[in-house]
Amino acid sequence: MRHTWSLLTGIVVTPLVWLLVAVGQGATEKALPSQSSMPGQLLVGGCVLAGAGLLGGLIATLRTSPTGAMFTGTIYLMASTFMYLKHVQAVDLFTTEWEIQGYPVNLATPLTSGLLAFAGAMLVISIFSASRWRGPEAEAEDRNWHPLVPDEEESWSYR
Repeated sequence: MRHTWSLLTGIVVTPLVWLLVAVGQGATEKALPSQSSMPGQLLVGGCVLAGAGLLGGLIATLRTSPTGAMFTGTIYLMASTFMYLKHVQAVDLFTTEWEIQGYPVNLATPLTSGLLAFAGAMLVISIFSASRWRGPEAEAEDRNWHPLVPDEEESWSYR
């Protein structure tokens, strides 16, 4: 059941992180070129990107199950590979002209900047932690380990 919950979390988090990264990059992009921009405008982009990182880190580091991280990382790497192999088609497919609170949102920006490839590779690497595949029962067994008591007949020492 923990694998199912992790997969469902990955299905929800994948597009949400992608959207938040696009919003954060759009807000940062809008604030940087203008000389009269207030630090608060740049702060919005930074906070949104930090929130996306925290949300992505949620599935990357939780010790429940790696299936959510595997799903999300695979989607990000597949989209990035598509962008690198078929650049024109990928940019046409993922380019959006949305605005949220006056900040431009372009879903192609995280792809063209390479941020999704970076995040996807980190998520895929996180699935190689063996402790994430074991259930809570295995952890309980590890904590209850006690050394073996030697038999009386075979008690010897180097002294």
